[in-house]
Amino acid sequence: MPYITASIIIQLLRVVIPRFEELHKEGQAGTAKLTEYTRYLTIGLGVLQSATMGKYKLQDSLNWLKIIHLLALFKVVK
Repeated sequence: MPYITASIIIQLLRVVIPRFEELHKEGQAGTAKLTEYTRYLTIGLGVLQSATMGKYKLQDSLNWLKIIHLLALFKVVK
């Protein structure tokens, strides 16, 4: 999924950054350069996505551990 997102971002940047539009019009060499930029952006987005998911999965796991601990505590008290 990061590749699709990166590809869309690069396509949108063609409108904003004139150099990207020039690369697109250059033909195969320009398209190859845009593909390279897309792949680099894909790596960055993948790292960002995995770090974000890891952070929230860890938080979720810690919340479940707290719930299990509280349930165990109530069973011991009663």
